[in-house]
Amino acid sequence: MSRSKFFIFLAVLTTLLLVFSCVPQNQGGGGNGGGGTVKKDIYGWKLDILNSVNPDTGITIPEISGKVIYVSGTNAIISDATTAIYVYKANLSETDLGKKLTVRNTIGKTYSKFLEIDLTSGTKELSNDDTIIEPVLLDKSLDNEKETRALWDIRYAYVYGEFTGNNGQLTNTYEFKYPVNDGEYATISVFKSADIDAIYKPTTTTPATLVGYTKYYNDVWEFVVFPDKVEMELPQVTGVSAKYNPNSKTVTLGWSSEVNGASFNVYLTLEGATRTVLATTTTLTNVVLPVEATPTSVGIQVVKGVSKSKVLTISEIQIVSVDPVTDLNAKYDDYNGKMYLSWSHGSATEFKIYKKVSGAYELVGTTSDKSYSFGLTTSEYDNVKAIAVAPVVDGEEGPKEEVEKAEIGYTFAGGNGTESDPYLIGTVNQLKLLGDDNYRAKSYYFKLLEDLDLNGVAWTPIGTFSSTDLDNTAFKGVFDGNNKKIKNLAYNDSNRSNAGLFGYLLSSTVKNLILENFNITAKQYVGALAGAAKNSSVIRVGVRNSSITSTYSTGTSYPYAGGLIGDVTTDSTTQPMILKESFASNVTVTSNFSNSRTGVLVGRFFSTGTNVVGIIENCYATGTLTFVNGASNIGGLIGLASVSNNGQIKIVSSYAAVAPNGSSTNWRGFIGGASVSVTADSGKNYFDTTVSGTTTGSASSSLQTGKTTAEMKQQTTFVDWDFTNIWKIDEGNDYPRLKWEF
Repeated sequence: MSRSKFFIFLAVLTTLLLVFSCVPQNQGGGGNGGGGTVKKDIYGWKLDILNSVNPDTGITIPEISGKVIYVSGTNAIISDATTAIYVYKANLSETDLGKKLTVRNTIGKTYSKFLEIDLTSGTKELSNDDTIIEPVLLDKSLDNEKETRALWDIRYAYVYGEFTGNNGQLTNTYEFKYPVNDGEYATISVFKSADIDAIYKPTTTTPATLVGYTKYYNDVWEFVVFPDKVEMELPQVTGVSAKYNPNSKTVTLGWSSEVNGASFNVYLTLEGATRTVLATTTTLTNVVLPVEATPTSVGIQVVKGVSKSKVLTISEIQIVSVDPVTDLNAKYDDYNGKMYLSWSHGSATEFKIYKKVSGAYELVGTTSDKSYSFGLTTSEYDNVKAIAVAPVVDGEEGPKEEVEKAEIGYTFAGGNGTESDPYLIGTVNQLKLLGDDNYRAKSYYFKLLEDLDLNGVAWTPIGTFSSTDLDNTAFKGVFDGNNKKIKNLAYNDSNRSNAGLFGYLLSSTVKNLILENFNITAKQYVGALAGAAKNSSVIRVGVRNSSITSTYSTGTSYPYAGGLIGDVTTDSTTQPMILKESFASNVTVTSNFSNSRTGVLVGRFFSTGTNVVGIIENCYATGTLTFVNGASNIGGLIGLASVSNNGQIKIVSSYAAVAPNGSSTNWRGFIGGASVSVTADSGKNYFDTTVSGTTTGSASSSLQTGKTTAEMKQQTTFVDWDFTNIWKIDEGNDYPRLKWEF
């Protein structure tokens, strides 16, 4: 090569080297792609976007990464220690917060002037990240220089200052003023997120501290607040009312607040206390708080997120007093499982009903009436300690008036005690009510709903005799057994007279009832149905498989014991004593006194007075009569049928098949006693000579006819008896029985 050509080559080479040395290295290309392999931080890539040919088209970013600090819908923000960037279409979830997001081969650009990377293309990778990213303080005015935008456009930050009460530069923003380094103030537009708008009123000046991110949006700087990261001085509550109820020891508070979705701290200072305490936190604007002493001041503070108001304190507390209810009465219907309450009160228009269980009150219901009923099963009732009623006056609940369990009575299963609507009895407790002063002698009507078992029940006979006040001590009413049974009554009191289911019946009616397995032991006047009865009707009442015992053994009186009734008296022409279609079947009656006056159906039947006629019709007795040797006035059906003052007894279509247990020439198979005074139309009566061991039925041979056991089990024996409507017989196997009893 010639010297001239060499120098030409050297000059060209030198020129090329100079040209290439001026080209920037490792810079991402424009919107058409490009880019080197050198890694940059977020700030570096943001600056490259702003320096690109067309930032709205952007550049290709080979790789960018940061910690996920915010997720909103499909978008997110990632940040490193210096700044952050918006990630469009990140498709992350809340669980990804705090992780490191690495994005490769994506587009970085501006959208409405703010910086973002667009993940509609490229790839992403999540990994754990232990670095801590803290928000930086915004304390400078922000301009639109590229370096400022690269640092602050999407930057995790916080700012303190105040809302000015004006709108911001952008639509749907508030103006926020904050201090800058030189002691002056700058403003920024704060986006109206729901979290801010719910508590901030744009017409007020409100101090606040905000946490979120800065954003350069359409040439205006904006601050977007993270949810629950608004700390403002909230407006205080208004319209506070405070009432203290010394009866219930409660303070009732109410107030208003213009802060939506807020909660409220309620502070109380009590009389004698040395400090104010936080009583409750609530989202309600009215509360009722229990207190141990009189409150002297009340404070209420509005809270929303990390924002609070100043505490509004008031010391004007109204003292209210509500009188308790009076005459509180509680009755329980254990058949239907229902509690009935009634009370009195002068002014309350509302009442709250409580039940106390295990020492704690439980609200049952409210009413504007002065009576209330509610369902309560027997198992629930067993656990109830008390029932209480509290009046409410002007929204203030008064003291609870309480009825303890021991004071709660029972009530009937229904009815009002009239003939058309009788009191209904479905349980043993309701049956016991017949002995109550409110019911026993009031001539009410009663009806039995169910069979009742008195096994283990401590029984008090219903009604008793009084020589001076019989109208009030005896049972006077109508008891309809409704073809039900009462069974297993055991009663043993050798000092008691007038014992049985009833102690004494006066001007009463008992009907349609069967008594089974009764075991009654008393001094005198003893019977399964009643110890004694006067001027009453006993119709279709029977006793089976029972034992009646009189322990009377010495004195000037008599046992008066009968399987059904111990002693019967009639002295009324308008309401005579009547026994019809009644029986004692397989009953043992025992007397321990010589003048026994004891029979298996009735001990004595006594009629006194002109034209007074007591009636026994279509009745029978089977069983055993036990007596002392030589006893008198002992008979299979009736021990003694006696009259005075022209009184009479009609006995018709009845029989006895009773075995004696004792030795006495006074024993009679049908009616005992030395004489029997009966009406002329008495008759068609029979007794079993085989069982009774005697052919003497009574002192009146025409009153009854003796038949053998075999004959007593034949229908033809019983002449003119009504086997169509009243009697039935299993011929050859059993005595006649009453149709109604089966």
